[in-house]
Amino acid sequence: MLGDLAYILYTSGSTGTPKGVRVSHRNARAFIDWAVDTLAPVPEDRFSNHAPFTFDLSVLDLYAAFAGGASVHLVPAELAYAPTQLVELLHERGITVWYSVPSALTLMARDGGLLDRPAPTALRAVLFAGEPFPVDQVRALAAWTGARLLNLYGPTETNVCTAHEVVPDDLRHDRPLPIGTAVSGDRAWAETADGRHAGPGEEGELLVEGPTVMLGYWGREPHHGPYRTGDLVRQRPDGSFDYLGRRDHMVKVRGHRVEPGEVESVLALHPDVAEAAVVVDGSGMDARLVAFVVPAPGARPGVLALKRHAARRLPRYMLPDAVRTLARLPRTPNGKVDRAALARAAATPVQP
Repeated sequence: MLGDLAYILYTSGSTGTPKGVRVSHRNARAFIDWAVDTLAPVPEDRFSNHAPFTFDLSVLDLYAAFAGGASVHLVPAELAYAPTQLVELLHERGITVWYSVPSALTLMARDGGLLDRPAPTALRAVLFAGEPFPVDQVRALAAWTGARLLNLYGPTETNVCTAHEVVPDDLRHDRPLPIGTAVSGDRAWAETADGRHAGPGEEGELLVEGPTVMLGYWGREPHHGPYRTGDLVRQRPDGSFDYLGRRDHMVKVRGHRVEPGEVESVLALHPDVAEAAVVVDGSGMDARLVAFVVPAPGARPGVLALKRHAARRLPRYMLPDAVRTLARLPRTPNGKVDRAALARAAATPVQP
C-alpha cells in the first residue's frame, strides 16, 4: 500500500541526536514521479550514484533511473571524495545525469581538473542539493557544459520539496541561487515570526505540506500537518525562495542577529577563495565570527584583503573577527560541512 513504510533514513545528527525518518511508498513515489517528469530518463541514460544509500540523494539516482530503464553507476565509498577518479568516472562511464552535494563538484573542479577538459558530450543534467553552491562556481560550471543545472532543496523529512533550474539571469548576479518553488506535488510557504504568510521580500521559516512529507520519526508519534523545516528563506517576487540559513544557526553577535551563511556567501565570491565556512566562537558580548577559507588553486588569500572584500558587501557587525585558512573544510559522512568540527577549531587558539 502507498501509505506503508518503505524505508527509514537517519538524519545527520548535526544539530542533535540522529532521528530515523520514516518514509512511505507514497512519499518516495511523489518525489520520483516529479524527477521522472523533469528528467525524462530513457534506457540510454547513465546515472551516477555518488551518495551513499543512507543519504536521500540516492533515492533519485536509483529509482528515477529504474523508472526509465537507465543504468546506475555506483561510486565506491573510497572514491566519493577522490576528485581525479570522479572526473575519470564521469568521462569513462559516459554519465548523462550527475547528482551530488555541491562540495563534490567543487572538489572535482578545484583538484580533479573537471573544467580543464571539454565536458562529456553525453552529459545532459547536473543536479546538486544538500548545501548552498557558490554562484561563481555555478557560473564556471555553466560555462563548461550545456547540460541543465538544477538546484534541489529539501530536508530528509520531505525529500526534495522545492527546485530551481539555473537560467542565464542567475549567472549575471552575485547573489546565491534560489531554491525555487514547490515540486513533487507539495505546497511550500514562508511563515514570519508573527505567524503570517511571508510576502515578497519578507523572511520566514519554510513550511512544507504535501505527499512527500514523512510519516514521522521512528519510535515517535505519527507526523500530521505541515512540516517545519527550520530553514529561513526570503520570498522572491516571482514566488520562489532564497535560502538564508538554519534557524538554529542564527546567532547573536554583539546584539545583532547574524546568519553565518550570508557571510560565507560573500567570502566565497572573492576570486582567491574556493570555499568558505563561518562559525561563532564564544557567547554574549564575547561572541566573535570566525571564518575558515579554502584558497582557490594557486591563490593565497590575505586576511586584510578578505576583510576589505567583506566590508564592501556586509554591515560592520557581520564582518569576520578572524580568518583562518584550511587546505579543505571538514565534512560529515554525507559530504556537508562539519560545523561542529569547525566550532572546536575556532575555540582552539592558533599556534604562533
